[in-house]
Amino acid sequence: MKNKLILTFLLATGIIGGSLACEHCTNLVQVKDVVPAKVNYFSLKDVRLLDSPFKHAMELNNEWMMELDMDRLLSNFRKNADLEPKAESYGSWEAMGIAGHTLGHYLTALSQQYASTGDEECKRRVDYIVSELDSCQINFVNGFIGGMPGGDKVFKEVKKGIIRSKGFDLNGIWVPWYNEHKTMMGLSDAYLLVGNETAKKVLVNLSDYLADIISGLSNEQIQEMLNCEYGGMNEAFAQVYALTGDKKYLDASYKFYHERLQDKLAEGLDVLPGLHSNTQIPKIIGSARQYELTGNKRDEKIAEFFWHTIVHSHSYANGGNSMGEYLSTPRKLNDRLATTTCETCNTYNMLKLSQHLYRWTDDPQYLDYYERALYNHILASQHPEDARTCYFVSLGMGTRKNFYSKDNNFTCCMGSGFENHSKYGGAIYSYTTDKNDLNVNLYIPSVLTWKERNIRLKMETAYPEDGKVAIRLEECPSQQFDINLRYPAWAISGVTLKVNGSKQSVSVQPGSFITISRKWKKGDRIEVNFPMSLYTESMPDNADRRAVFYGPSLLAGVFGPQERKIGDVPVFINEEKDMVKQIEPVKGQPLTFHTVAPGGPDNVAMIPFFKTYDQYYTVYWDVFSPEEWKQVEAKRTAELERIARLDAKTLDYITLGEMQPERDHNLEGENTRVGEFGIHKYRFAYEEGWFSFNMKCGYNEPTQFLMTYWGGDSGKYTFELVIDDTWVQPITVKGNPEEFVEMVIDLPKELTEGKDKIKVMFRGVGKNRVSNLYNCRLMKK
Repeated sequence: MKNKLILTFLLATGIIGGSLACEHCTNLVQVKDVVPAKVNYFSLKDVRLLDSPFKHAMELNNEWMMELDMDRLLSNFRKNADLEPKAESYGSWEAMGIAGHTLGHYLTALSQQYASTGDEECKRRVDYIVSELDSCQINFVNGFIGGMPGGDKVFKEVKKGIIRSKGFDLNGIWVPWYNEHKTMMGLSDAYLLVGNETAKKVLVNLSDYLADIISGLSNEQIQEMLNCEYGGMNEAFAQVYALTGDKKYLDASYKFYHERLQDKLAEGLDVLPGLHSNTQIPKIIGSARQYELTGNKRDEKIAEFFWHTIVHSHSYANGGNSMGEYLSTPRKLNDRLATTTCETCNTYNMLKLSQHLYRWTDDPQYLDYYERALYNHILASQHPEDARTCYFVSLGMGTRKNFYSKDNNFTCCMGSGFENHSKYGGAIYSYTTDKNDLNVNLYIPSVLTWKERNIRLKMETAYPEDGKVAIRLEECPSQQFDINLRYPAWAISGVTLKVNGSKQSVSVQPGSFITISRKWKKGDRIEVNFPMSLYTESMPDNADRRAVFYGPSLLAGVFGPQERKIGDVPVFINEEKDMVKQIEPVKGQPLTFHTVAPGGPDNVAMIPFFKTYDQYYTVYWDVFSPEEWKQVEAKRTAELERIARLDAKTLDYITLGEMQPERDHNLEGENTRVGEFGIHKYRFAYEEGWFSFNMKCGYNEPTQFLMTYWGGDSGKYTFELVIDDTWVQPITVKGNPEEFVEMVIDLPKELTEGKDKIKVMFRGVGKNRVSNLYNCRLMKK
């Protein structure tokens, strides 16, 4: 029975490909894990969600998936196979070099949704997609399938040792290996979760094709190829090895070992600063899977060291990581708050990695992180009315979430978003492999069916509105086993526990499991309450910039639909620097608070971050003593007065990098991009690039032109300011490297005299780039 349970788990959790096993899956895996699991999850088919924010999110997500046209997602696959597309491709990323990646995510999500609900329409869609991919593969002959244009051509070049990459492209195509990883995992899930035999055939044929591509390459060529983002190809090939028992796939998985990253991680060195976060995490999931199949301790070290480094040195209060997709200096996050924090794909992958590590160790620290990231990033990334998802979940002070289009976006985070909201049941419960006892990992209302023990368990709770949880054994023949309740690390106010109305003593501490050992029977009831309270968590590099939590929930102060100006986010002021004493609950409104004066911000509503949408907010707050605030306020007042003086003589102003101001000023350019530093947007140009915009004038006296850049760029760039294509002024950036610099240039009177507007251009000289420019003003002199 134990072996059957272990095998069922391997199929169930994505450890061997899918999110759960269907009934016939127990004989599908050919290679069992070498590393014994300490704990196993139940499969999605054994867990049914009850009403909660998670069930709501799952239902919204499914409605969206049902709106999508499968033939449009398959369009580029058929085109590449020289078959007539049945519909036009979707736009955005599905019309670009990464076309096709969404289908793999979608196939996995449909499979998970079918397993989670038994929805036959999901199964019908899975079967249709697999049939279409089978037709594409048959017509292509050699085993290739893919949606990216020219994929077969590029892979054939790679096979010959022709390899060119700048990081996100391989021989001119955007991340083809990454793309194939999604397709392979989607096929695996269709096989394991839905029972589609054709999916395995297509997967193995595709794996043969891809393994052959790299079979003759030298290690030097492989490492050069791996400089292009490749997703989790090591995971994908390890998966096929588990399904087939053919060692050539395991060998292929180890070809995707990126030495310059993974060698350092194996040595315990944090080499992540400056790296693209989501390029790295899937590689580490692959290492985790390889460890389970081989027992290779180096792979274990890589996975564990990476997890701890990301979580403890590079993560924000909501469990997300990175700004602008990139990691920076460990434990230096104070100045990295922007609209581009926390790419959702990163956390999708960190949760997958956490599931591996918890499975080996039975250590609840991985569940504490899982809960934090699940509530405060994954759930927070979905619009609760229409299911749209966020690419980035903004933590910038005074910013808001940006939810993308449902039918003209198709980014990586949209694809992983389909998966995020279709598998919530997968980590709620688990069982220990030594005693087959039950763990309750997450407090999400649900019903668990444990067939091997003839148990049906129902968990009801309003968590995270409060910490009261009721668990009832609705079916259970009399039998001895332990039920282990996760005692959340945040629950420092203690816990009360009753079994069948009788109060139980609890001796363990938060961050562990509470074990209830007894002979259980039908009708037994557990009542547990983890009293929730307000507490704060500081930035690792600034004790006075803090986020506020209530229990597991990160709270956001909401400001409504009006944008907040820079510096216009309220602060907390009191002698003890105690934020909590200036926050009170709103009577009759669960999980709703408001700030109170004196000293602090007055009557700002605070609600769970996962409930914020279509409004501006902050999750990080600055706190000062009264004396500190006097100094800060004086500086703020002086700066506001200075800006007011500038505004008074400003003829026109543009914030570069922001869509609407740039549209209003008719911005044009070539080889130019936008970026973000803190909460400040900027624009730059590269490789002989340029950008231009119009500025209103209507002033016949002398004028000045002001441009703002970061002093840290001093001495790096020389470029030109051009007015109306005639007047040219060379610019060399210089100034204090620790602050923003405003350069003011006097313009000849004739440049603006008698004109309603002027055209301003910045252009690089030779190979020089145009520095990051934040804003520009045309002013009266």
